[in-house]
This record gives sequence, structure tokens and C-alpha cells, in this order.
Amino acid sequence: MTAVFSDYKPRGPLALPGKYEVKLIAEGQTLTSTLEVKLDPRVKVSGDDLQKQFDFAMKIRDSVNDADDMVNQILDLRAQLKDLDKRLAENEKARSVVTAAQALDKKLATVEEEIVEPNIKASEDSLNYPIRLRYKLVAVGQVVQSADAPPTAQSYELFKVLRSQLDTQLAAWNEIKTKDVPKLNELMMKDGVTAIMIVPVHKEGV
Repeated sequence: MTAVFSDYKPRGPLALPGKYEVKLIAEGQTLTSTLEVKLDPRVKVSGDDLQKQFDFAMKIRDSVNDADDMVNQILDLRAQLKDLDKRLAENEKARSVVTAAQALDKKLATVEEEIVEPNIKASEDSLNYPIRLRYKLVAVGQVVQSADAPPTAQSYELFKVLRSQLDTQLAAWNEIKTKDVPKLNELMMKDGVTAIMIVPVHKEGV
């Protein structure tokens, strides 16, 4: 997927050797063909080891996507809250809504900043700001696919730690979605303010 924030964009897992069908859909027409991915004859690695590498790279890819989906939704929600704050800035009757929205925005910022560094706008910015969870997951993926070999025990262990940290933030985000957002919307409806919404995640074929 393409993230809406500026941060390091990872490369997907490398395809395993084998035969594949490729499809091109354009202007109502579908063209298909076959291709074969062959292993470099200079590489001496078993099919089982390559499969282990691919399976692990896919798990890492899925975790990066989970992080991206969450942050994209958070960014969209925070943009709605910012717009809400502007619209109601001079409306004293809606002061309670503004206060609640600002409190929610702080919660969202806390989760966002555990996953990505909002101050990173270009690759060189990573030298000046902390490396957050998403980039750490990307880095593990880079290490795993840096050689034609099975993943190391250290890579598995590090991923386990990072995935646990991601699950913690996903749980925090889920609580915000199921409790905080509905609570704010209920307050907004009482004051005749248009409710905010969480944009759905659009999964792309891989």
C-alpha cells in the first residue's frame, strides 16, 4: 500500500523461484501471460530455506501494512479534528465539543508517534529524529532479505518483540475507535455538530 505520510517506503518480499501468471488490465481488456522466476545459478541455497525467508518476509510485510493502515486512519481522523477545531473556534456553545476533540487528538498523537516520527519528511531527516516502530519493522525486513539464506534466530526474536509492541498500539487504537470516537460523536450530535468518521482500510491485492 502507499502510505499518506512521508516515511521510508519498504520493498515487498522477493518472489520465490517458480512459474507465475501475470495479468494486465487496461481499458476493459485483460491480457495474461506466464513467466518463470529462476534462481541465480551462482546461489547455493535450498528451496526450504528460501521458503522460510519468503514466509518470514511476508509476516514482516503484513505487520508494516498493519502499521500503515493504522497511521493512515489516525492521520485522517486528526485532520478531521483539526478542521473541527477551526470551525468551532468561535462557537462558545460547542466549547465542550472542542475540548473533547482536543483531548482525543492528544490520544491519537501519542499512538501515532509510537509508530512513525511525524517530523521525518525526507530520508535524511532520520538522522535527526528517533527511529520509530514502523521503520524498525522495515529494517528487519531488509536484513531478512539481504542474503539468500534462511532468517536468523536473532531476526525472529527481534520481530517478535516489535510485533508485540505493534499489537500494544493496535489495541490502543482499537479502544480509541470503539470508545473515544463514538463518545465524541455522541457529544457532537447533542450539539448539532456533524460527526467525524474513521475511513475504511482498502486492502489491495498482493
